[in-house]
Amino acid sequence: MNVLITGATGNVGLAVIEKLRQLRPSISIIAGVRNVEKARAIFAAHGNVELRLFDFENEGTFDRALDGVDIVFLLRPPHLADVDRYFAPFLRLIAAKGTMKVVFLSVQGAERSTVIPHRKIELLLLEYGIDHIFLRPSYFMQNLTTTLHGEIANERTITLPAGRATFNWIDINDIAEIAAVLISSFEAHRNKVLVISGKENLDYPSVVEKINRICSTHITYRSVGPLRYYFLKKKSGMKPMMIAVAFLLHFLPRLQKEPEIVPSIRSVLGRDPTSIDAFITRNRKYFT
Repeated sequence: MNVLITGATGNVGLAVIEKLRQLRPSISIIAGVRNVEKARAIFAAHGNVELRLFDFENEGTFDRALDGVDIVFLLRPPHLADVDRYFAPFLRLIAAKGTMKVVFLSVQGAERSTVIPHRKIELLLLEYGIDHIFLRPSYFMQNLTTTLHGEIANERTITLPAGRATFNWIDINDIAEIAAVLISSFEAHRNKVLVISGKENLDYPSVVEKINRICSTHITYRSVGPLRYYFLKKKSGMKPMMIAVAFLLHFLPRLQKEPEIVPSIRSVLGRDPTSIDAFITRNRKYFT
């Protein structure tokens, strides 16, 4: 089996590749990357991974990247929200090849939204008749150590338009392990949806309190309105599209019900999800 991993150099892509190598070493892994030379250094420690040029913003890379591929792990780069422009051509090519399958990393609650790009991609996969698995994980714990880390490190604050909205917190490593299992046993889950949740629904004030207690530090959470959030992030250098995505991710939960907690990790992996306390402890260096 040949599996193409899109977003291969990102946190989720790298984690999926590592879990596939650990759990299913017989699978041939192809990493789709925008710069093959730079990626060589990243994948030097990841064993036998084939590197292929792939860029959602360059249709000319699609056909070669898909050559001989059986399953595509599809991950939407955060800065690309125009589904018709960047994803529809890629999915049409997959559909034209006839036998290729897609495991798509969507988001919890995608079925309830007509705005977020994840749902539009799901609908295209259905429209084009591509065999698929939709993974709908909840809110990444790693947001604390990636997109929010700069402000934490430099200002000792977390500024979001989230109020006291609750998020269900999931470790990317748990998502990657489930993805690896489902990729290697695709037929058992063909055309199904799997919601992946953690064990805890917590708002940001509660998570910040945990960080401060576990790490003996002092980080402050600031909830701001939409306009103030936009101007603060624009001033910090964040691109408008990234601001819009971050806004939707953190503001919409204020208008929605508390996230559903489901036993997907227990049922697929036979264990409990990683707790937020364990994640904070493991990543103490990011907070101190």
